Amino acid sequence: MRIDRFLLFVLLLASSYGCSEEQPYEVEKESVSIWEGDTRHVIIETDLTEHNYKLESENQEIATATLDEMGVCIATYKSGSTMIRLIDTDNKKIACEIYVYVKYFNSPEIINWGIPLKVTLIIRE
Repeated sequence: MRIDRFLLFVLLLASSYGCSEEQPYEVEKESVSIWEGDTRHVIIETDLTEHNYKLESENQEIATATLDEMGVCIATYKSGSTMIRLIDTDNKKIACEIYVYVKYFNSPEIINWGIPLKVTLIIRE
């Protein structure tokens, strides 16, 4: 009878030890390309109601971001690239990284697919 109690005690200790370890987390990664001067919402999988979050942009001259009910709203100012990070201020961890590439209209980075546009001129008398 004492052996049964001892085994039960050991199993309870082992199961509580396995549950108490902190689970490893992966940083969610997103990438977006936006026209210069535009604003775009990025939908992320991170639950924004779970913790307190703040956003940091590596280069605020290129793009900044705010949180809203749709996710992360990114505003762009000039061409270039930057990284925007969603930081969990409660746990001091990065929850999401959004790589933002900003391009301007007529940029040389825009691929010319070589699709000719057919223009038809109609003259009415």
